[in-house]
Amino acid sequence: MALTSWQPTPQYTTRPLKNPPSLERQAHGHMLKLAGERLNLDHAPRTVSIVGMGPSLVDLLNETLTQELTTDWTDEVWAINMAGNVIEHDLLIWCDDLKKQQEFKPGLFDLIRKRGKPVLTSVAYPEICESYDYPIDEVAALAMPWFGVPYLNNGVAMAIGYAIHKGVAKIKLYGCDFTYPQRNFAEAGRACVEAWIAVACAKNIEVSIAPHTSLFDKADDQGVYGYAEQPIIKCPDGRLFQYKKPSKDAQSAIFAGYNPTDSSGVPVHGYRSGIQVDDAAGRGADSASAPRPGPGAVAVGVEAAGAPAPAAP
Repeated sequence: MALTSWQPTPQYTTRPLKNPPSLERQAHGHMLKLAGERLNLDHAPRTVSIVGMGPSLVDLLNETLTQELTTDWTDEVWAINMAGNVIEHDLLIWCDDLKKQQEFKPGLFDLIRKRGKPVLTSVAYPEICESYDYPIDEVAALAMPWFGVPYLNNGVAMAIGYAIHKGVAKIKLYGCDFTYPQRNFAEAGRACVEAWIAVACAKNIEVSIAPHTSLFDKADDQGVYGYAEQPIIKCPDGRLFQYKKPSKDAQSAIFAGYNPTDSSGVPVHGYRSGIQVDDAAGRGADSASAPRPGPGAVAVGVEAAGAPAPAAP
């Protein structure tokens, strides 16, 4: 269902294009691009891994630094901005204006050209590097029924919108963190990213978020509000779900990348993490046949959670 309460603000006015750009050729260095022409990147991945610069980037290393890794873990890696400096990628998503960015940091674009990877950006400048125009009209058309505006206020959200536009089947997110648990600091854009994740899920796209991300309050999940003791919830597929307070080691592992403190600088812990417990058939949540737990869930059995086995639903 669309968010019907949202209304376009004056900055999002719509009006017809009075003077369409001419299609006269304009030379840009050794490349040619038609004025008003859009350069589209031709690719059709099914699974994409979007990599940002946040603390949960470590989860990408945990997943890939293994001898068990196979070619089907992802079809393409899309790096956001300077994540491309450290992560091997197939596509660099850099939506800031390339011409202004090159004037600001010319050495960085020498490096981008040396890598030879395509760049998806707001306006393609083929004389700067192999770049392609972001399909803003098509992605905005996806946004309007849900939000009433072209809701694209950061590069990660634009990457997710682009993935939906390209018809991917699965999106994996690493390092796409905006808030820092128990700290008076946050980067703008988290709500936009979570909204686009919801759109992807509504379109039956599988979305996998990093275990240590702060998206969906995952790094500081306090459980279901209001209960003195967290309830055992019966899920539609027969599974049972319950939030449990994790061990100190688990707390440290999740909080390590964020180094959380309160406003006085004192370390703060005590959050909860989701626990998926055994179902009536005795199938453990870590069974290969069990569905994967959603955001905030940790796949462990009921005994590992330290609770007695619940009655069958």
